[in-house]
Amino acid sequence: MAGPLTEILGNEAPLGRLGRLAEAYRSAWPGRRRKVVAAAASAIGLVIGLLVSFPPARPASAPMWADVPVAGVSLRVLPAPSGDGTTELVATVTTGGPLIESRVSVTAVSGPFVGTFRVRPPPIGRSAETDVSVGVVPDCSDRNSLGPNTATYTATVVRTDTDGQQERRVVDLSAAGLDVASAVRRYCWQVASTHGIILDRIQARPDSRSRQVVLDVSVRNTVGRPLMLGVVDIADVDTIDAADSGALDPGAVRSFRVRVPVGDCAVGPPATEQLTWSVGPVGADPVALVTTALSPQQVREVRRAVAARCAPPATSVRVVSAQLVPSSPVVTDHNGVSIGVQLSLVSATERLIAGDDETGLTADARVTVTSADITLRHGRGQAQVLWRARCDATEPGPPTLALRLLTNGRWTGYSVELGDAILEQAYVDACRLTDRAALRAAGWASQR
Repeated sequence: MAGPLTEILGNEAPLGRLGRLAEAYRSAWPGRRRKVVAAAASAIGLVIGLLVSFPPARPASAPMWADVPVAGVSLRVLPAPSGDGTTELVATVTTGGPLIESRVSVTAVSGPFVGTFRVRPPPIGRSAETDVSVGVVPDCSDRNSLGPNTATYTATVVRTDTDGQQERRVVDLSAAGLDVASAVRRYCWQVASTHGIILDRIQARPDSRSRQVVLDVSVRNTVGRPLMLGVVDIADVDTIDAADSGALDPGAVRSFRVRVPVGDCAVGPPATEQLTWSVGPVGADPVALVTTALSPQQVREVRRAVAARCAPPATSVRVVSAQLVPSSPVVTDHNGVSIGVQLSLVSATERLIAGDDETGLTADARVTVTSADITLRHGRGQAQVLWRARCDATEPGPPTLALRLLTNGRWTGYSVELGDAILEQAYVDACRLTDRAALRAAGWASQR
């Protein structure tokens, strides 16, 4: 009859020490069996300890990557975490599923013009268990970075198990469907053009034939190589003239026409603080889109032309009085004030609406200038509006008053700037402003 250890270990020979202990247990006197069991327990503990301390080696037929395939890779241009306005080419490697008892990391990205490299958090909504992201800032200091690039770019992906075993896989990003070479070239063209395209001068004029403002922009090329520059303004269709474009040699200056759509003047003037261009080598397709910022003086030049285009016909608006309105005890704005403005209007129309459109807004909505429906008698009328001014504005300029005139049964939107000295003084007193230079730069009438 087999004993308990024989049932556990089986009857295969040789049984080693445990087999001998099992045989000793069967033949021992009852008084000695307790010592035999203690010795067997010690032997079993030794076997278990060895199994825990030395896990079985991974079979050669089951490599580490067999159960963790690379499911995909992606490439995006994202802002760098430094917050200094620079961007990175961000490559994300996605594994086939959550990694159990292991982790994946990207240790290198290789290829021409690869500059700084660092690991980034996974994309929003993705898990660090399945997505590994790295950010690369290309080295665009080499002028060859702007030339044709057909090189191969690779990422070295490392999987590390909890026991410290590692295996590396070099992922060909081009074979995975990513044109990294073109992305690096496009990135370097954007860097070079953003700093190398200089807007020397801007002249703005309203276009009386359309709802546009036309800019004559003098551009200087300091990129250091010939380039083809194209204006990106409005849709290039059959009924609209093609956008302006032309070649610039290094150091050359050329004038380009840029069209700025104005749209509905009563909604608000277009925020034209930068211009967009397509750029690339001469005789080839554009490589990148770049934006160039306008200087404060150039922004004011554009705004003056927009104001002239949006001026209502045969209509004038004048500020009669302006005074601070005490804030509500229920709703307090710590960064702004409310100024009541009395307006006098002269117009050839029979009816007009002044102020921001409040249609469809909730009762607690706050517009910049409240609206007033005005019926004119003998071409004259008055209105009371409330201007909610910001005391912490970067550019403390005068408010824009939206106007909608009823002409021949049709409403048309316009706007005027309330830059009167009376309103300016009320604003200065209410916000306790002392920077006269900022007021002058923002366009107040008495500071011009």
